[in-house]
Amino acid sequence: MDDNKLKDYLVGCNDKVIPSDESTINVLLICLDSSTMGSFLSYILNKYTGLFSNNPFVPAKEYEKVDYIILSNCVEAHLDSKLSLMFGMQVITLILLFLITIKK
Repeated sequence: MDDNKLKDYLVGCNDKVIPSDESTINVLLICLDSSTMGSFLSYILNKYTGLFSNNPFVPAKEYEKVDYIILSNCVEAHLDSKLSLMFGMQVITLILLFLITIKK
């Protein structure tokens, strides 16, 4: 399930970074297709078990070094022959930023 993927991404990021300080931040960037992004939004924002709820499915201690989560559907873009990103006329690229403000 995708909620387990989100947990794996959060815990994996936490394991790989040093604690942030006044000159650094730790950002987890997750690139998804649009249909999967809706699921990830639900896992983050669900009022009962989301990351910002009183009963999160991932305890905040497990990702305490992650300051921001960015969700993007940029995988729906593609590269042209000059390796520049080209976006299809019907694809709206979304970038959603979440500041982790939970006291850990």
